[in-house]
Amino acid sequence: MTALLAGSLAAFTGCKDDDGGKTNSYPSQIPSSEKIPVVAWHGVRSSHASVERFQEAEQMGITLNYSRMGNVETALKCLDFAAKTNIKLIVECDELYTESKRLDAVNRLKDHPALAGYFVMDEPHPTQFANMSKMMSDIQHVDRNHICYANIFPTGGPEHYAALGVKDYDEYIDRYMTEVPEITFLSFDKYPIIKDPNVADSPRQILGEWYQCLEIVRDRALRSGMDFWSFMLTVPHTSYPQPTVNDLRLQAYSNLAYGTQALQCFTYWTPTVADPEIWKYRNGPIAEDGTRTETYDIVKSVLDEVQKLAWVFLDNKVTGVYHIGTPLPLDTRALDKLPAEITELSVGRETSTACISFFENHDYHFMMAVNTSINEKCYLNVGTQPHVRRIHKDGSVQLASNDQRTLALDPGDMVLYMW
Repeated sequence: MTALLAGSLAAFTGCKDDDGGKTNSYPSQIPSSEKIPVVAWHGVRSSHASVERFQEAEQMGITLNYSRMGNVETALKCLDFAAKTNIKLIVECDELYTESKRLDAVNRLKDHPALAGYFVMDEPHPTQFANMSKMMSDIQHVDRNHICYANIFPTGGPEHYAALGVKDYDEYIDRYMTEVPEITFLSFDKYPIIKDPNVADSPRQILGEWYQCLEIVRDRALRSGMDFWSFMLTVPHTSYPQPTVNDLRLQAYSNLAYGTQALQCFTYWTPTVADPEIWKYRNGPIAEDGTRTETYDIVKSVLDEVQKLAWVFLDNKVTGVYHIGTPLPLDTRALDKLPAEITELSVGRETSTACISFFENHDYHFMMAVNTSINEKCYLNVGTQPHVRRIHKDGSVQLASNDQRTLALDPGDMVLYMW
């Protein structure tokens, strides 16, 4: 997926480090790379589609746009607009769901330069798996160069699994991967941050099974050799609060810690629904009437921050994900050993918790620590060997030994090292 831009290696400077005689070249600034894919769910509406509207989405950080387009003719018009930007479209149109019209629709769409793929289904019940498989198979018979997009349910409680006709999430995801063998990546939605909507000053809470869901999806992705895609909640509704920078960081960096290869924004355009008093959708990056809200700038700031580090995360190999502090999230693993390059890693206060991810990329090793609290700072004690570098948010790379021993991470924020 990743191809470094021409000249990017010029950012590297050779150096001799006190690391057992090994010579490493470290960048003073991490190189530019392709962007991490960012999907706009309920993206630019077909009724508002224009070059300017897709440019606006691109400026926020969107690379892939999903929205319903009605029919092939409308989809082709939207594709023409998007082709004048760097956004590609995941197309949903009626003809794709009509078997007698499906192949003709794919043939009309498949050669368009702005096409990313075809939307198949969101949150399928197991009884729908066979139809999904047939639809994907039909599309792939004509076009194997674009994705067939599907997004599955997340974890939940006993009632959730009973409604799905499965005993637990393992059974649900395993049936999905077995009965829909045409899938090429896993996508799931889990929105972890909730708040009592009836109490103005109620604290934010993190759903207990969020990291459990990441553990299970990462495990299945590793077993199958697939990438997985995950979400950030960008539109407040029901018990989900107005997103803040801290909220979005927690979701983005936790997902990246587990190895996600695409971030998805639910939603870009604030949904219009038949029962608004139940869902209470409001204040997405783009309001229902098409005007830009303050959420647009909040999301843009976090996406800009993450993309400065895309070289680190794209196509990386996550070798282990652990947690420190108490209590541990459900079904996660406690950090029980450290690589030689990290001489100390602990939380400095009883209330501090963090997710620790180890991964490899570009012949380097990396460690990221994410504050998993959404309400409190994490005080993290970190010790490193002399040659270890810290990567800052602006992409600059400096000796980690320049840091203080104890770091204070804001809620949802992270610190990143390389060696």
